[in-house]
Amino acid sequence: MEAKIDDGDDTFIEVSNSSAALGRSPAKAPGLSLNLGREGGRVDADEKDTSAEGVMTRQLETQVMVVFELPDGSTVEEEFRMGQSVEVLKSFLASELGIPMETQSLYLNDTLMFDPLSLMDFKDIDPSGSDDVYIRVEGDMDGGDVGRK
Repeated sequence: MEAKIDDGDDTFIEVSNSSAALGRSPAKAPGLSLNLGREGGRVDADEKDTSAEGVMTRQLETQVMVVFELPDGSTVEEEFRMGQSVEVLKSFLASELGIPMETQSLYLNDTLMFDPLSLMDFKDIDPSGSDDVYIRVEGDMDGGDVGRK
């Protein structure tokens, strides 16, 4: 709907596109949706989003116990989420044990774990979080090059 407004100097045209101004009830614009991420899924009895995004989010948030086998033969455990990156694991080792990140090499079985991969990217890790994850750490510990081959 248009309305001409003349203030003396200039003429302005005011355009209103509201449903009320057009005398119609509000209608949904074709192709637009207010869906907030549950498309293709449903919420089951225990309130879990069963869409692909919901399932993936739960897998990324699943906690796993990581057991680090350190160069000196000792072990240390810490819980991490499946979505956390190898860099987060290295950062933990650097801050808690003083092993510089740049000297660390992490191995899952015989597979080198490298940035920017996450725990989820390694098929040997159970995404349900039911099994402990054993990771061999090689790198400088206490200033010496321990565990390097």
